[in-house]
Amino acid sequence: MPEDNGMNERVFPEKSQTRVNSVGDKSAVSTFIVSEHGNPGFSGAISLCYCRFSVAAYADDLFQRHGIYCPPAIQASVEKRRAEFFAGRYCAKKSLRLLNNSVTDVHIGKHRNPLWPAHIIGSISHSSRYAVAITALESNIRGIGIDIQDEIDSDCYAKINRHTLFDREYDAIFKHSHALPVNQLFTLAFSVKESFFKAAFTEVGRYFDFSSIAITHINPQKKLISMRVNETLSERLTIGYELRAEYQILPDKQFMTLVILE
Repeated sequence: MPEDNGMNERVFPEKSQTRVNSVGDKSAVSTFIVSEHGNPGFSGAISLCYCRFSVAAYADDLFQRHGIYCPPAIQASVEKRRAEFFAGRYCAKKSLRLLNNSVTDVHIGKHRNPLWPAHIIGSISHSSRYAVAITALESNIRGIGIDIQDEIDSDCYAKINRHTLFDREYDAIFKHSHALPVNQLFTLAFSVKESFFKAAFTEVGRYFDFSSIAITHINPQKKLISMRVNETLSERLTIGYELRAEYQILPDKQFMTLVILE
């Protein structure tokens, strides 16, 4: 599944090898990684790590110090992108270690997708100052997608809502405006569609639009989002297929969604 490269790159079309020891120097990352956290409350047999990072404290030698592979395309990118990529792979290493004590590098595939160790599936995402990675054993689930977003403001909503929501989705989502502000509801809607895209991409094998999946209900009390597939995407993801996603609203107005295909 493609790694998240930022909201605008996804909506408006749209990561020299370096290795050292796998443990890393904690002091070198302490200013860049502001805080580290585990699973914020999602269910399932998953391993999740997320962190807050500071782009201002980024240094290129973080990759070498922590034994994290840096693809040539990332080496040639702007500093902000290098920082985001490092933070995501840092969380991925932590998640893998928690899952099965793995210290394997997470390389990058032809679709910019993370290449996980055998028998493991996972997903990576980042916002402007947070990164998250989730992993699970392939024997338990067939697809997983995680996404984290900054709260989408009114200007951005005006630009992208027609590319994100369709038909009855507006009613299904915004009828809960008494429980959450409209911008937050839309952020969750955008985020959960990103998560579904990542969870389904390996099975589907191609890019598909947000119109392929419809949000039918949001439960703010249980932090659940119900969805239905609008077009046949694969042998199992056929028209009318229903699934449920989870979400968490974190401090600093960060919105995290999770889709698991079992």
